Amino acid sequence: MKVYAFDSLTKEYLKPIELNEGDKNPFKKDEFLIPANAVKKWPTVSAGENQVIIFNGSGWSLTSDFRGVSGWLQTGEALEIKEIGKTLPADFIDYDPVLLAEEKTTEYEQAQSLTEEPTT
Repeated sequence: MKVYAFDSLTKEYLKPIELNEGDKNPFKKDEFLIPANAVKKWPTVSAGENQVIIFNGSGWSLTSDFRGVSGWLQTGEALEIKEIGKTLPADFIDYDPVLLAEEKTTEYEQAQSLTEEPTT
């Protein structure tokens, strides 16, 4: 018999587990003892990019998964997503806007110094 394991904290699908004779209920030989955090119901959905399959208590569903994505908000605040279910905010960018502004300011100042007339 095959069951499907999920993480106890995040509830994300992990892998199928094949049960064998040693997993049978000693009191009811025709039943298997299902391990904790595993269910008989197989995942009926497939995860796409930035998605994960989770067990929601009664079945499998998809939720967003941007864990490990880091970047900045347009305000310059750093952001790293560490949890399942969090999505990227509308003002998310993948570059540091403060650093970019500093670089552009330096480039502008250098260009201005090259075009200025020398004073005598």
